[in-house]
Amino acid sequence: MSTVQIICMILGVCLLMFLAYKGMNLFLATVLCALFVCFTNGIPWTDGVIAGYAAAFSGFVQSNLFVIVTGAIFGQMMSSSGCAESIALKVLGMLGRKRMLLGLLLVNMLFCYVGIAGFVVIFTIAPLAIIMFEKAQLPRWMIPTVTSLGTSIGCGVLPYSLDILNYTPTRFLGTTLGAAPLLGFVAGGVTFAFGYTYCLRVRSKYYKSQGVDTALIYSQPMDLA
Repeated sequence: MSTVQIICMILGVCLLMFLAYKGMNLFLATVLCALFVCFTNGIPWTDGVIAGYAAAFSGFVQSNLFVIVTGAIFGQMMSSSGCAESIALKVLGMLGRKRMLLGLLLVNMLFCYVGIAGFVVIFTIAPLAIIMFEKAQLPRWMIPTVTSLGTSIGCGVLPYSLDILNYTPTRFLGTTLGAAPLLGFVAGGVTFAFGYTYCLRVRSKYYKSQGVDTALIYSQPMDLA
């Protein structure tokens, strides 16, 4: 594989991320990106899309159908019943406004760790996070940082996670959901510590730049109504 082909593949991944960010249907976006990679690498689209992409996609769905379906059903049940929102409100209410970032991080990490689909977590937590950040006088652009940190740890770092990202490698590498548990928990702890410290520094710098009275904000109860 030449350097140009590798660059074109990387550009294809970047294009997929851009299209997903713009809200395009993910299935359509992946097909378009597959066509982009085929054309830029001189691969016949019939071989690249039909024989390559379609075969690999159908094989992945067939192999992981049970995990995908059960995860989606479980996530939908948690969302529709209000259970996920109730858990989030309880945790955030217990920790208070001063440790709001910690609560948001823990809720995201917990939900993803037990196998709730990422899109369910986002649509459940985002409305609560927006209210919390407004009352804490924090900018909305901090929300993706905190939520993605918790999601990443719960899905891809901690061992025994029920998320499909942790399940998929077991089919190809012959490992288990709890492979290298000590290393996984240490890595999760280190990632959590550094990530949370970074979030606190960003909050502190923002409050300082805006002249916010933190004592007044922290003294108020966590009211999400």
